[in-house]
Amino acid sequence: MKKRILWLGLSFLLVASLVLASCGEVEVVGEQEEEEEEEEEEEEEEEEPVVGEPQYGGTLTVFYMSWESPGMYDSHLFAWPVMPLGSPVLEQLIVGDVDQYGPRGTDEYSFPTFDDIPLKYSKGTIIESWDVTPDRIVFTVRPGVLWAAYGKEHVMPVRPVTAEDIAWSMFRFIDEGAAEGAPGWLWTENGGFVDSVSAVGDTVVVETSRVDVRWKHWIAAGWGCLFYPPEVFEQDLSDWMNLVGTGPFMVKEHVLDSYLAFERNPTYWDKAIINGKEYEIPFVDELIYAIIPDESTQIAALRTGKLDLHWGVSTMYKDTLAQTSPELIKFYRDAKPNVMAFNFHTEYFKDLDVRRALTMAVDREAVLSAVWGPGGDYNTFPVGEDYPDAHTPFDELPLSVQEYLTYDPVEAARLLDLAGYPAPDRFTVTLLIDAGDLPFGDAGAMVAAYWAAVDVELILKTVEGPAYTAMTYMMPIADRIGDYDCVILGDATHLAPLAGLSNSWHPAEVSNLANYDDEYFGAEFDRALTILDEAERDAILKEIAVYAMEACAYLPFGSPPELCYWWPWVKNYYGEKTDGCITMGALWSRMWIDQDLKTSMGY
Repeated sequence: MKKRILWLGLSFLLVASLVLASCGEVEVVGEQEEEEEEEEEEEEEEEEPVVGEPQYGGTLTVFYMSWESPGMYDSHLFAWPVMPLGSPVLEQLIVGDVDQYGPRGTDEYSFPTFDDIPLKYSKGTIIESWDVTPDRIVFTVRPGVLWAAYGKEHVMPVRPVTAEDIAWSMFRFIDEGAAEGAPGWLWTENGGFVDSVSAVGDTVVVETSRVDVRWKHWIAAGWGCLFYPPEVFEQDLSDWMNLVGTGPFMVKEHVLDSYLAFERNPTYWDKAIINGKEYEIPFVDELIYAIIPDESTQIAALRTGKLDLHWGVSTMYKDTLAQTSPELIKFYRDAKPNVMAFNFHTEYFKDLDVRRALTMAVDREAVLSAVWGPGGDYNTFPVGEDYPDAHTPFDELPLSVQEYLTYDPVEAARLLDLAGYPAPDRFTVTLLIDAGDLPFGDAGAMVAAYWAAVDVELILKTVEGPAYTAMTYMMPIADRIGDYDCVILGDATHLAPLAGLSNSWHPAEVSNLANYDDEYFGAEFDRALTILDEAERDAILKEIAVYAMEACAYLPFGSPPELCYWWPWVKNYYGEKTDGCITMGALWSRMWIDQDLKTSMGY
């Protein structure tokens, strides 16, 4: 309630400042402070850990998306929270090659995204190679990899991974999995591209009806796509002590709503390269996921050293952590951008000049800073600079795009006049908000204030989660007319252009909440899906990203700051978000604890 009153008061301040803007210069209160905070943030983010000789042993305790205890360990049916919590044990077929391409190696890629890691920065796990042609994908099984069933003889024996195992798990994921769509949707007969999956000698052969360059995400290393031995599905799926995988760790103990403990896999197949030398991994004997739903409790655990590492710390704790725990290493990333979709089915929003005017009427940087905290980047949508091959810097965008992305309420009012909507009562539209998403409500209140200053009324329509989903993601696109005029969404992928451009602009995607439908964009995107050469494909994606931006289908607020903290006794970590699709097993296995340093610091 206090926040709502705050934004109501803010609306009057914004109107006053915009009136002043029409007479001369505009003074943006707090802008200098925000710039100083951002500069301070940029300076602080340069900290890097010092890596020496690896040490074996000890316990690594982390908070990584572990707000709740997991239920069943079946990621094919229940991807969340199995993907982050199960990844120490279970592997995908392909993983980010952090040793070769990350800060430990050539430093070509910093692994900054929870989404798809580019194939050129990846390597095989339980498969050692793959070959893709227009009519099939062939995976060659890595010899010598074991299902690590140590201490789990009641489930299965320790045995080698076979092509039959991988084919079985992939078939089950395609046929029964519900992570990305209805079960079976990837089969050709249901509109997908997979004809069959079979084991042939030491290979897994996927016959395909067409090329889909998203194959890695759909069947090898995407959301929900972890690989299991058949035996674990003959057990109680809710008992994590029955889980067996090929990853660097094995489940040791699960205390409901408290922690999930893992122990070292003694025969893990992978090795780490440290200072040019090869080492067996994992380095730590034990990995613990602390299950802590309350944010303040998470921060207390980090501050007191009970947590060695915490990914996803809110910027609201930045200053206090700097005061109480200055030794903590802090790393900054841009989170996924938040955007507001203009519904193209709404009469007013069929006019490009109206969409442009309402975008330039909003100080996007001020909204991002006020709602999600200072230090973010408000120009990451649709492709951020951490994916340079498809990213266009702001000053290289067409002038028409630069103009509407620049705060200019005077020009916004002029465009609305020219569009045939004179002041003082131009028109009224609604913004649909999920009642459980308070930041979106705050952002909507700020946008309403900015739009009121150019004589457009925005009414915030707040509904409960199930109703919100029914009006947006669960509805056929053609039936969305009248349910909302605008809607804010926060899952706008910016570092995986195949997913991001498809989700926001492709007419067949349910997450295209702008209902954008352009023949040229659709044709070029579909053409990109058939091009196996990554550089050629990225060139197309870069071009159509700019093309889509010219349509001004979304008002982008930008990417909030995302903070990761760890204590200096945690070694060989560089702030990577993930090594796959919200998986961290390969990264956890490469970290070690400098126990002498930890003890000398009093922990």
